[in-house]
Amino acid sequence: MEGKTAEAIPSFQEALRQNPDHFIAMVNLGNAYRQLPQWPEARDTLTRALSRKPEDPDANYALGMVFAQTDDTEKAFDYLQRALNVRPTYAEALNNLGILYLRTHRRDQAVASFENCIRLTPEFDSVLLESCTGLRFGGQSIQVSGRPPGFVKASSRPYPGPNGSRSVAEALKPAKAVGSSTESPPAVSSPIK
Repeated sequence: MEGKTAEAIPSFQEALRQNPDHFIAMVNLGNAYRQLPQWPEARDTLTRALSRKPEDPDANYALGMVFAQTDDTEKAFDYLQRALNVRPTYAEALNNLGILYLRTHRRDQAVASFENCIRLTPEFDSVLLESCTGLRFGGQSIQVSGRPPGFVKASSRPYPGPNGSRSVAEALKPAKAVGSSTESPPAVSSPIK
């Protein structure tokens, strides 16, 4: 994918040379930089795109993901929320907002975001949640076959987790530490790219 993404950059740049205000070329170029990852170029290109269309949900989402992937969490929250303000059923934004909430130990907001993602987009049958060690289902880390390590599938249908978890809220309950009566929050890494 990196090769094809890098190969596409000159085409987007040429489109912008011919028409410096070509909004779609700007967003596509910003997303290409984001995929490589070339964070400063992605940030600058997407910021330029948003200066032309500040309410565009895809450009706001992409810039939010740049900030999420560079650990500027507050700006990531801001831009993902902007995308959702325009398109409330933006499944990827809801999912990644949920992941950011988990990263900042805001479990209730994470649950609400994941549940909204599933409720508002029934055609989005499953949501992938990324975590280095996997999200906890009934105290156990699970992995979905065919997915990269750390991905967990939460379905809009009741998910029978290892210990009978049936909802997002149950699935994201903090796991009890082994040999301890205290609970620990799930470990979460970067949002999905």
